[in-house]
Amino acid sequence: MRFLVFQVKEEFFAVDVFRVVEIINPMKFHHVYDLPGFIEGLINLRGELIPVVSMRKRFGIEEQSESSRIIIVKVENEKIGLEVDEVLEIVTVDEDRLSKPSRLFRGFRAEFIESVAEIDTERVAIILNLDKVLSTEEKIMLKDSKKRITRDG
Repeated sequence: MRFLVFQVKEEFFAVDVFRVVEIINPMKFHHVYDLPGFIEGLINLRGELIPVVSMRKRFGIEEQSESSRIIIVKVENEKIGLEVDEVLEIVTVDEDRLSKPSRLFRGFRAEFIESVAEIDTERVAIILNLDKVLSTEEKIMLKDSKKRITRDG
């Protein structure tokens, strides 16, 4: 399996590389004030409005990083941006190096975790379940906000 590995603070995370659309530099957000605080806003990427989730805020890491990247991923036929501190590499991980999250993760981001991967002898990455990064209610709120911004200009 192939994963895009990125960093948020000192932790390593990964997503299925086949769900990654592109990686971009940060750009101007259209702030939408009735959305949860971890959603930075919407970006206009070549005419398409894409919501951007601050992974730091989503995981409860409040202090902001000096630099960041936005990973555009597909989630249920929609695109969302994941604002991360740094994009590191694409890795291939054998299935025998993937494991279910231990009890240590239960309650702490557990709903976002698909599995844990041993990247190398010194690094372990949390494989995110992209379909759970946003709840159903949050996805509905985003769709409504995108419609409102598109309609109101």
